[in-house]
Amino acid sequence: MDRSVTRADAIATEDATEPVEKPTWRPRLAAWWVGDDIEGDVESPAKPPWRHRFTAWWDGYELARQRRRIEVADSPAHESVPQVRESRVSPAIECQNQVWGEGFSSPGDAEYCCNLVRPIGLTDKLSMLDLGAGLGGPARAISKEFGVWITGMELDRTLAAVGMDLSVAAGMGRKVPISSYDPKTAEFPERKFDCVFSKQGFCQIADQRDLAQKIERTLKYSGHLLYTDFVVADGANGRSSLQQWLDTEPKPLSLVTASESTDILIESGLEPRVARDISDEYAEMITTTWTRWQEIVETINQFANRDQLMRALAQEVELWTNRSEAIQRGALKVYSFHATKRTAGKGMSDW
Repeated sequence: MDRSVTRADAIATEDATEPVEKPTWRPRLAAWWVGDDIEGDVESPAKPPWRHRFTAWWDGYELARQRRRIEVADSPAHESVPQVRESRVSPAIECQNQVWGEGFSSPGDAEYCCNLVRPIGLTDKLSMLDLGAGLGGPARAISKEFGVWITGMELDRTLAAVGMDLSVAAGMGRKVPISSYDPKTAEFPERKFDCVFSKQGFCQIADQRDLAQKIERTLKYSGHLLYTDFVVADGANGRSSLQQWLDTEPKPLSLVTASESTDILIESGLEPRVARDISDEYAEMITTTWTRWQEIVETINQFANRDQLMRALAQEVELWTNRSEAIQRGALKVYSFHATKRTAGKGMSDW
């Protein structure tokens, strides 16, 4: 009697104890893009591409992952009345809260942000400046974990205002205040902070050299600069291949290569310690987030301003999918930088 050999049978035959290695983010992103389930049952029918599923949901159709879910959903016994929730912030900000977590506006959750700064030994006796603080989620997470006092500064006035409201609501209005700033006119207090932190804050500034010089002045002796940033890949083709992507960005970005970033730090009196390519790790976070898009949509569907939130979600999806594709092509890189203030002094707590 013939018996078809399943993928599971084949793996068990080869080595029952050998772990199945999880695919890297590149094939997972490619499979998700076209609608395949690279980690699911190979005999399951392929799902339509996410864009088609998302558009179908928007137009009032449901392309469920499994037929049985459709049958159950169609049963009157399983009909439910969605809860009506009110959003107190703009659709764009509420959308970011739902996608990346409350207070976060980009990939990298609380644990990720804390791990970025963990090596420098922050305590409640130290202070930090967060440039590009956004809604303040990373700053509040770091402060809760290490007790450090953080001053958050954000380019967007609306984000800064909401971020401050969130800090106050969390009982951290004094410990993690968030305010807006203009990088052209801002002057940071001299030798004020033990650490300066930023998530994709440098690429939003046209004059990165001026920003680095201001950071050097505001750091205490032996202070630390830790930041992640979008950079253009080395080589003549890097910038030219990114131009089409840059045209889709909602705000102008100022991109340099990783080596140019290091040169800027050195010229500003800072001593680079680490320049690490985290592109694969970053792209993995984006891909993982979009694999739960149905959960995000179901949550958004509970809000009274559902239609506005869905339009904001469509824009957020497009923004980060375009960034994922630029990273996948290798033209856009994401780097983590660590530098210290070169001037010798009393140490990190020289107040």
